[in-house]
Amino acid sequence: MAIVINRRGPALMFLAGLGVLGYALVKYGWLDRLKGGGSAAPATRRAAVSLSMLYGTEKERWLKAAVDDFSKAHPEIAVDLKGMGTIDAVRAISGGQQKPTIWSPADEIAINLLDTEWTLQKGSSIVETGELAPQPLVLTPLVMIVWEERAKVLAAAAKGDPTDWSVIHTLAVSPKGWLGLGASGEWGYVKLGHTAPNASNSGLQALILMAYAFHGKRSGLQPSDILDEKFQTWLKQVETAVGKFGTSSGTYMKDMILYGPSKYDLIWNYESVAISEMAAAQGRWGNLTVYYPRPTLWSNHPFVVLKADWVSPEQRAAARTLRDFLLTPEIQQRALDFGFRPANPEVKVVTQDPNNPWNRLKPFGIRLDVPAVADPPSGEVTRLLLETWRRVVESSTR
Repeated sequence: MAIVINRRGPALMFLAGLGVLGYALVKYGWLDRLKGGGSAAPATRRAAVSLSMLYGTEKERWLKAAVDDFSKAHPEIAVDLKGMGTIDAVRAISGGQQKPTIWSPADEIAINLLDTEWTLQKGSSIVETGELAPQPLVLTPLVMIVWEERAKVLAAAAKGDPTDWSVIHTLAVSPKGWLGLGASGEWGYVKLGHTAPNASNSGLQALILMAYAFHGKRSGLQPSDILDEKFQTWLKQVETAVGKFGTSSGTYMKDMILYGPSKYDLIWNYESVAISEMAAAQGRWGNLTVYYPRPTLWSNHPFVVLKADWVSPEQRAAARTLRDFLLTPEIQQRALDFGFRPANPEVKVVTQDPNNPWNRLKPFGIRLDVPAVADPPSGEVTRLLLETWRRVVESSTR
């Protein structure tokens, strides 16, 4: 009996084997290995948690670089950064236009102001407490930046302290201008500078220091202090010497360098801004010098997790991971390159590096030790002070 061989069976098995091989080549990346001669690229890991962070722009360069590193170390957490001026952010959050997971304003004054606005609307705080309570990220004090020759005249009039507000007030109201302090008549009237307090935090800090100086305080500023008619008159007199209230701390400093004493004799701004721009200023119109008001105020750029219904428990946990990363010594060390003081006490401000700002700019007044610091006023007082400034100063300049 002849045997009949079925040739279709082996053929079908062969084709099935090719199909399995092709599936494996695609499924496990073997085809990519054959094409590229190397290992297959790993699949992109999708973030499990997304965070939105609204931040004050003064620290933008440091923060963006730090968050880039964080994203590489923690691909499971996506961070969406958005820069916004501190005072504008208070309005945007309290008004519901912005709903970030995390907010990092310039200072505690802003936290108090937002919490007051939120509590008035909602009846509860918007700031987390306990393990997620606000923590500083980087620090910088408010300073007075003044042309060296002007500083000498102010120091002589104030018996050593060119930041003395009483001398600055006397100069602002003097019909003789700088001549009234024995300086050259060519200097004309004093030209002061700070940003608008209702638009920029450095201007708000300058305004708070004026209130403290008038009442001879470093803490405990009260609503009655702000409503004092004598203070309001004094404030208006000082502010008449400010030619223009800007909206950006960085722009103010650049304008001072660009136009020199013809536009500003002295301004109040952040130490970090002064450090960033001082090298470009020296010798252009004479030298710029830095002095620290007594008292001054810290900008400590706190990391604030918002206690709001749009923030989930998973986001709170991820926010803590981000905060802890930003406070690591390596990331904090980089803050020095941008003129900020690290918030992590393990990281030294002054190093042996001659390019360290506190070494390099010491001849121009940049110093490690900071004089007494005033307490941030309550949100209620800050709110009233801004309204007073609007009524007494801003309305009269329109």
